[in-house]
Amino acid sequence: MTLLEFSELVRNLGLPTAAGVGAYTAWRGLKTWKREYVFKADFDLSRRLLVSLQHYRSAIEGVRRPGVYSYETQPSKDETDPVDPDQKLYIGLERAYVRRWDEVARTRTDLAALITESRGLWGDGFSELFVEIKKLENELSRCLRHFLAAQDPRKETEARRIHNQLLKENRKIMDDAFDTNDPFQEDFLRALEPVEKYLGDKLGRVRP
Repeated sequence: MTLLEFSELVRNLGLPTAAGVGAYTAWRGLKTWKREYVFKADFDLSRRLLVSLQHYRSAIEGVRRPGVYSYETQPSKDETDPVDPDQKLYIGLERAYVRRWDEVARTRTDLAALITESRGLWGDGFSELFVEIKKLENELSRCLRHFLAAQDPRKETEARRIHNQLLKENRKIMDDAFDTNDPFQEDFLRALEPVEKYLGDKLGRVRP
């Protein structure tokens, strides 16, 4: 075998090896890119969810905040207050709580959109963590309706009495908000814990 023939043989043998190395390098690069993409997607979604969750929590706590401020009771440009002083006082109170609940609805909608997005990355496991939170929100909504109806001077005395009775038959949520003994707040924070832990784990994961 001549030197030229030997060189040609080595070159031909080296072609499959080079192709294999190139393919392996490309595969490793693609795998690293996928890990980086998943990490960035997880991190970004987790951060947005935590921010949205905090806004939702603040809105829920805002509904329960004792008393109302005068600016919350003011009519909008297309609203007028009744002449009767008792009705005017109540309408202002109702207006304040409706506006507070509108904030709950807005933040819940924002949060729900992110939860839907999370299903594409994490499956249904994360969204299932909100079951207890939703139950507590529904409980607060029912309590708020009774709380307002029991004070509505436009309703019959018997109707107000029934709403008052329903309030008494259930645990206090509106009256003792943020008192030293506040079971609702304790339950709400407890329901938030697994959600916050899940997102915290996503944010604290070591970068690949």
